[in-house]
Amino acid sequence: CMTLPGELSQPLKTILDTSRSLAAAGQTRKAEEVIALAQATHAAALRVERLTRNLFLHAQLELFGSNPAHLNALRQALAADAGDVVAAQARRCVEAGARTPDLQLKISPGSAAIAEAHLAKLVEELVGNAMQYSSSGTPVTVQSYDDGHDFLLTVMDKGPGMSPEQVAGLSFAAPAVRQTGEPYVTGLGLPIARRLAELHGGKLLLHSEPGKGTTVRVSLAPPPPPPPPP
Repeated sequence: CMTLPGELSQPLKTILDTSRSLAAAGQTRKAEEVIALAQATHAAALRVERLTRNLFLHAQLELFGSNPAHLNALRQALAADAGDVVAAQARRCVEAGARTPDLQLKISPGSAAIAEAHLAKLVEELVGNAMQYSSSGTPVTVQSYDDGHDFLLTVMDKGPGMSPEQVAGLSFAAPAVRQTGEPYVTGLGLPIARRLAELHGGKLLLHSEPGKGTTVRVSLAPPPPPPPPP
């Protein structure tokens, strides 16, 4: 039979367990215990909300890719200050994850044929993955620049990394394996990031080595040329 993926079932279980505890013995618990349970419930609810939004976005992107008119409209979008968008979103991500000291920014000006909101989402997913699979106190490096043809974005972490076999098994959508051998669901972060890059005429490449960390490189198409004068 089909079951919910761990990334959804685990926070739902937390919400059910903590809310049940609050309902069953709320008046007999100390204030700090009630606060801790409420905070755990809220954090789990945020995880469910984020996954739900990602499920909707992933389905939406697949529909866009099958519609030539929508695809053409996507590729007419422009992030004129793409470097600023990358830097701002990366800072928001590490602040939310209490990893601000770990962020290493190497940003140069550039522009790309992608809506700023989509570029910010791409950065959010890649930086979020880098933080999730690396330890606090290790660097998360975000670099972007215009190489004269494409806008290039790189996100690097110093996590445990993966073997070539594990990377090949990901397929940007399938379950991966932790260092302990415990399976886990990778979620939709990488599929969304890759699909956003592809729909905007770019590509995403992932390189990882055990003990050395993971690097994700994204290339995005340059803005379309201005129309000729009348």
